[in-house]
Amino acid sequence: MEKSLFRAGSFQAPTNKPSAAALLSVADDHDVSFAESFSTISRRLAPKKLDDITESEEAVKEDQSNKNGEPPEKKSESLPEIADKMIQLRDKPTSSMTVEKLAKKFFNGYNSDSASRNEVLLHLALNHNVDTDSVKVKASELARAEEPEAWARLQSQLKHLLNPPYNWLFSQMAHLEDGVKFLSDVRADMLAMLSANKSLDSDKR
Repeated sequence: MEKSLFRAGSFQAPTNKPSAAALLSVADDHDVSFAESFSTISRRLAPKKLDDITESEEAVKEDQSNKNGEPPEKKSESLPEIADKMIQLRDKPTSSMTVEKLAKKFFNGYNSDSASRNEVLLHLALNHNVDTDSVKVKASELARAEEPEAWARLQSQLKHLLNPPYNWLFSQMAHLEDGVKFLSDVRADMLAMLSANKSLDSDKR
């Protein structure tokens, strides 16, 4: 029985091999299926915005710079911004090193950025001058004071208010190396600006 199965013509191996076109068709179907699957998965995932990608790249750069011992890049501050930051420390308990650091920053910025000198001088005159409203209030309190202790305290506070904040900034500059020369140069710049702008209001002078 078994021998009859192997007689010629009784058993034949399949001779119909898949054609090249059929193989390519299967391959194409596979590629399409993969592409469709990838596209479907991509749509399900939340796509990253360009801003997110940019932020990620910047974070990577910052991390790499930190690993290399390089400080991350920071946007340079303008002279008015440095002046504002420094004057904010006037009535706060702050270490002398912090004040000196900002003073040096202002010193270097003023010397290197001649185009911004008039801008920062006007900024100081307009935004860090004597606060007349506060002076009037304190003077009124002083006039009503009867106790010697209260009178002395209010007198000290009024004296502080009558001293414009920009004077404190310039007094800190005087402590730096070449600080006195710096103040002399600032005075010359002020006089030159006033001479060139005689139409400036009195509150700006």
